[in-house]
Amino acid sequence: MFDWNTTVGLVRTGKLDQLVRTPRVAQQYRVFRDELARKGSSLLNNILENRLHWSGESLAGLEAQYPDCDRQAVAFFSRPDLYAVLPNDFPYDLEADVHHLVVWSKVRIPLYKQDKDDPCAMDLVVRDKIDRFLQHNLARYALTEFVWFINYPHLQSVKTVSHVHVLVRAHQRNPVIQLLAEDDFEPVGES
Repeated sequence: MFDWNTTVGLVRTGKLDQLVRTPRVAQQYRVFRDELARKGSSLLNNILENRLHWSGESLAGLEAQYPDCDRQAVAFFSRPDLYAVLPNDFPYDLEADVHHLVVWSKVRIPLYKQDKDDPCAMDLVVRDKIDRFLQHNLARYALTEFVWFINYPHLQSVKTVSHVHVLVRAHQRNPVIQLLAEDDFEPVGES
């Protein structure tokens, strides 16, 4: 299990590959994934259909509407209908007071620059927009201890739909439960 300081350190130093699930949760994840495959489905289809209730057609339309990084950087998190916040069904091995949320985006979040020399290089404008979005919305629930990351492309199990992992430290569950129940994260515009 990762304590809070270790968790924050791993995220801030970019050692995302070291964030892992417990063996039990990892096994549950594999069984779930394999069962979906046996039924002819996938993690992506399950998330889109059963968790987010988003259609592939709407995502394709948005991809056509925002075809490049500049347009995507302006659009993501700009309207409430373009994102959703859910708990991670298979969270990493974190302390009990750390809650693993995921902010899913219908519009691609172009955080990582397309730099062959440094595939983990971040676009600072995009990073700052995600920071502002999370700081503003989590502060509304008095949640101030958090870190976030987008997995590097080679670590992503769901590559097609952009999503931000948010690890929130909350000694009381009520603010996190309220945040998820209200589902009213406010959008952010350009910086």
